[in-house]
Amino acid sequence: MDNMNNSGNGKSLHNYFEDYALKSPYKIAIEHENVSITFFDLNTRANQLARLLNENGIQTGDIVAVAIERSINMIVAILAILKVGGAYLPINIDYPKERNELIVSNSAAKLMLYSGINYCADCNVKGLDISCPPLNLDSSNLNIGYSSDNTACIIFTSGSTGLPKGVMLSHNSFINTLSWAVKECGISEQDNIFNKSSINFDASTFEIFLHFFTGAKLCLCKQGQEGNTDYLMKEIEKKQITVCVMVSSLFSVFIDYVEHKNSIDKLRTLRVVFSGGDRLSYSVVQKHNDLLYKEYKTKLYNLYGPAEITICCTFFNCTNYQNDNKIIPVGKPIANTNVYILDKALNLCKENEIGEIYVSGIGVGRAYVNDKELTQQKFVKDKFIAGLIMYKTGDLGKWNSDGNIEFCGRIDNQIKIRGNRVELEEIESIMIRYSDVAQAVVLYIEESKVLIAFYKSKDKLSEFEFKQYLLAKLPNYMIPTNLIHVVNFPLINTGKVDRKELLKTYLSKITTLEYSTIDENDEETLQNDKILQIIKNNVDPNVTKLITLDKDLQSAGIDSITFIKIIVALEKEFNFEFDDNMLLFTAFPNLKSFIEYIVYKKS
Repeated sequence: MDNMNNSGNGKSLHNYFEDYALKSPYKIAIEHENVSITFFDLNTRANQLARLLNENGIQTGDIVAVAIERSINMIVAILAILKVGGAYLPINIDYPKERNELIVSNSAAKLMLYSGINYCADCNVKGLDISCPPLNLDSSNLNIGYSSDNTACIIFTSGSTGLPKGVMLSHNSFINTLSWAVKECGISEQDNIFNKSSINFDASTFEIFLHFFTGAKLCLCKQGQEGNTDYLMKEIEKKQITVCVMVSSLFSVFIDYVEHKNSIDKLRTLRVVFSGGDRLSYSVVQKHNDLLYKEYKTKLYNLYGPAEITICCTFFNCTNYQNDNKIIPVGKPIANTNVYILDKALNLCKENEIGEIYVSGIGVGRAYVNDKELTQQKFVKDKFIAGLIMYKTGDLGKWNSDGNIEFCGRIDNQIKIRGNRVELEEIESIMIRYSDVAQAVVLYIEESKVLIAFYKSKDKLSEFEFKQYLLAKLPNYMIPTNLIHVVNFPLINTGKVDRKELLKTYLSKITTLEYSTIDENDEETLQNDKILQIIKNNVDPNVTKLITLDKDLQSAGIDSITFIKIIVALEKEFNFEFDDNMLLFTAFPNLKSFIEYIVYKKS
């Protein structure tokens, strides 16, 4: 636990930005590709847009959706919404339209901001195009008086009922986390912060609001390049990035890629890397310390915390860390935060005793938007400190002897894929709405973040059509690699599906599918087999049995992160470099296209 201290001075996030706009009006605030904008101009445009929002009926406490690709206009929209007293609802324009429609509907947003292209035209909400600034409106600060306890942002995550759930986070909650980061890491107006997280991911609020809070320059990643390690490496060098946030799975691949390219010097400006969203491996921490910390004194922090407690509630400084157990803890509470590990009777667990993690303090969200029942289930009274609310995380953890918390998994079927929370029940509930599917079970192979789905129906369904249905409703990372038809599900004594037995039975029936007969005297066939084997070596062993050359990448269990691992392995084996335009996940429609490209490069 951590002692609670008084935090905040009544200021809201945009007030800090306005202070820097007054102090350093002509300092560059944002860079995006080859375009930049000063604090003065950014503040001016946000003030004018805020007054336009007023004219469109937006008042304090209203929710305004933002469906704009990463750009200066996206930041203008967020800042303007805060200035007018509203809460912004970030919409990922790459998500299926139906999912975004659900999010907008569930939030009861009053308005949708877009820039040029209305990605959510079918949503039942008024849209406002902000691509042309309202230059005729007053550009001075609005100075609307309202509480910093008001909601600043609503982050939606996967929900077990089949509907995403949105947590309401206040200005004070963000300011507490930002104040901790500034004090711990010395972040200031001299820094260059990389905004590369998707707008709907809570890490993006950390990046954007650090810019508002400190006056640091915000450098925007080009839309669609968030997982392109080569692009990220070059942008960090070009924009002289000093502060970067990366989910653990991406950071692992990123540092491997930079080492493979012998380009660690391109990261020489990095002072601080924040990692989280998934388990951070000991080997990655060691590699960071050997390469980045040793050479450039770059610090690496492992952060933990669900969206409901505002970015993070614990931190661990990984600098020069060594441990015989080779486990990276999630650390200790940040300022003004209490972390409890409780047993089923809500009693405090002893050292090294595993229990559920509960969090209370300034960072705890206000509620789930328009979901009173779920709010009452997850946000409960703090039994140790009167007047506080603690959030029931569903995560398991324990206090180690050194006073750090170790993450020990989940109580339920919630998982993390590339830093995104996924409720397996949400996928299952979407599946049973399709055709004559009577029952569905989704299993997760943690080693490679692969989802395998099983469904019970009268007849076997077209996997292609089934996946097209799911793609219209779920983000790509939530689509199962394989959809398996079963006659009956194995059950345990309580009548529930025996998930372990289901996966065991499924795997035992799979036989390796050969794409061709290998001729040891045929050089082309041997090369093809070598390429295929390299691909198989970089995906989950349970999925390799399904891999053939005609498989598309997702059906072969390859996501954007695994893709980079394969690229590095192929470059090492065949001693060549992939062209920049071929470093995108979408460049290869199937596994056979890898072979065709390598043959082309070697010819």
